[in-house]
Amino acid sequence: DYNIYVWDLKTGNLVSQLQGHKDVVNCVTYIESQNYIASGCKDKTINIWSLDDAQCIKTLTGHVEQITKIIHIPGTKFIVSASHDTYLCLWDFQNSKKYLKRFEGHTSWVNCVEWIPNAEFLLSGSADKTIRVWDYEQGSEHLPQHKFEEHEDALAALAVIKNTSLFVSASYDTVSYTHLRAHETPEHLVCRLLLEKK
Repeated sequence: DYNIYVWDLKTGNLVSQLQGHKDVVNCVTYIESQNYIASGCKDKTINIWSLDDAQCIKTLTGHVEQITKIIHIPGTKFIVSASHDTYLCLWDFQNSKKYLKRFEGHTSWVNCVEWIPNAEFLLSGSADKTIRVWDYEQGSEHLPQHKFEEHEDALAALAVIKNTSLFVSASYDTVSYTHLRAHETPEHLVCRLLLEKK
């Protein structure tokens, strides 16, 4: 029905209904500092919603294919979106309706994105079978800091293990099931930078 529902876990009751997207809503993320929701849609848009009054306060446009994943970078005014258009976009959800940066390099759908805590790095996973590491503040929009190419099929999900140098990737490596792999971020690259930025 293209709507977003807010529920009360204790009572099981529907609290509010967010209406405005014109196609399937693929993903949502909560922005705790503002009590906002950001939603990504098959209609290529991102909506920012206030949970205080269940209203859409802003629509972000710039992707040319459907949105697959959105994350909020904690403690900042930034969200990051992944899309079937092969790009990652960095947005200032408070002050702009246009993306600040567009990270280019994947050659197929970007299915997942995660933030590496305590650093200005993003991880992205794509149907091109690669995982790429991006410096979202100071790095190039066209050249990732590192590329992992171990998987044999499209990436499905990523998860960063806090307080370690590890992250986990899931992929459609076989027809029947998904493989999970743990990676140690390269010491000369990400681990060193994480330590320097603490």
